[in-house]
Amino acid sequence: MHDPRECPGCEKRAKERMERYFTSLKAVLATQAGREVLDVILDRSGVHAPSLWEPSSRINYLTARRDFGQEIVNDIAHASFSAWVTMQQDRFNAAEIEVKAHEADEKQYQRRGK
Repeated sequence: MHDPRECPGCEKRAKERMERYFTSLKAVLATQAGREVLDVILDRSGVHAPSLWEPSSRINYLTARRDFGQEIVNDIAHASFSAWVTMQQDRFNAAEIEVKAHEADEKQYQRRGK
């Protein structure tokens, strides 16, 4: 994409492109599958990670990934804040299911040990 300041009409086309992007993003967010895919992308970016600390230059890479993930979060919230809230609720529900499954596995393991 060209710098909109360098060519006539580029600014208008850039604005139209962003409008199409947000329209498309809203369509993606309207589906469970779309929200799940975006959630995996956000996980990979490290946006949900509590810390990115690494005692090496790798921290720069991780920070850049997280920054990009935060840009995606901002776009999602701008396109559809309710979809962002739904995604967070889905994350919470999935974590709750995972905890219950882990607890069930732990009980099963303890029964076998007695």
